[in-house]
Amino acid sequence: MKKNQIIATIITAVMTITAATTTAMTAFAGSATGTTAAFTEYDLEGLDPNMAETKPTLALSRIELPINVAQENPVQAIELTVTGANRKYATTGLHIGYDERLTAVADEYGDIAEIGPAGAKLMRDQKASSRNDFFLTTGAASDHGKDGVLWTMNFQLPENIEVGDEFPIEILYRNIDGTSDLFSSSRDDDASKLMQAWVFTNGIEQGYIRITEAEIEEEELPEEPIIEEEPIVEEPEEELMLGDVNGDETINATDSSCILSTYALFQTGQDVELTPAQMKAADINRDGRVDAKDATDALRYYSYLSTGGTLEFMDFLAQ
Repeated sequence: MKKNQIIATIITAVMTITAATTTAMTAFAGSATGTTAAFTEYDLEGLDPNMAETKPTLALSRIELPINVAQENPVQAIELTVTGANRKYATTGLHIGYDERLTAVADEYGDIAEIGPAGAKLMRDQKASSRNDFFLTTGAASDHGKDGVLWTMNFQLPENIEVGDEFPIEILYRNIDGTSDLFSSSRDDDASKLMQAWVFTNGIEQGYIRITEAEIEEEELPEEPIIEEEPIVEEPEEELMLGDVNGDETINATDSSCILSTYALFQTGQDVELTPAQMKAADINRDGRVDAKDATDALRYYSYLSTGGTLEFMDFLAQ
């Protein structure tokens, strides 16, 4: 993975004796990284991101780690933090790439990342790929995404580390046949499109773990992540109405979660598990692809019905 050519890193935090310190996220932000056939630069499609009213920053931790601390505690937590978008987003799809010398540490369920406080009110999913990257996605019926830590992930350093080693962790961007990474509001309006354009072209602060000279004492081990079980998706019928992916004749959070999981599978190059009938039902906005926007529409309608709404699904979408 090549290193980001845009970010000029300014380290302002001072190392403490007892722990590795994550540096302040104040360096110049830039664009998501596109380095291979799988990952590309963001296509603005005529949009001017400077016109965005909301200009968030997505920042990955930058850790300065004394070599003796790294040797004693080779597993390090990296946080993905959102600033400048409090209650302005819900639908996200982000690829995280990491140095090939690092190992992403998965829990017993195979999850690499844990949702943080900023995403506590969002449904979420994640998928690993066969490359040195993985995909994280969220959705919600309303813009409940907050500023703060959205995801936390753990990486293990190699045994042969040396002073001066640097291990990049980066936000990548992928767009395959129109199914792309996302950072948008639940309604995906013009303001949301400008916000997303800003994020992927101007609002990324890439991260790293950097090995420094030895200090006397070691840091404490990070806390174990809290694991949440994924929802169970029932087997669908062959003929399904729009939005009813599991064929139970209702549109609810289960359908939304299934759509979000399918989006994550597609974005990590894995086999999609839905039948053609399910794929057709999952493409709620009829744009020819299944992604977090469809999941958000299903969740919005479920919330509407749960609070006394009476409109049919198509009439609700037409509002």
